[in-house]
Amino acid sequence: GARDRAPEGIAQVASRVRAHTNVAICLGFGISSPSQAKHLSKMVDGLIVGSAIVEIIRKAGEQASAVSSVKEFLTAMRASLAGEGVS
Repeated sequence: GARDRAPEGIAQVASRVRAHTNVAICLGFGISSPSQAKHLSKMVDGLIVGSAIVEIIRKAGEQASAVSSVKEFLTAMRASLAGEGVS
């Protein structure tokens, strides 16, 4: 689920996983803000923000509002990652 900050030691976990594989590594531990995404994107190849999107939809209530809110969230996330190598 979405959190205020990433779990302690996540950089070490990502580093250990990367040492044992050459496939893309994606992280989805509670990422809920553009600043978290920018910070964590330096450690991995992709980010998963499913819980944050589900929460936005839940709070929005109606479909039109949900679509608009999710679009706004993803636009902010993408902007925070510009130049970070994660899409």
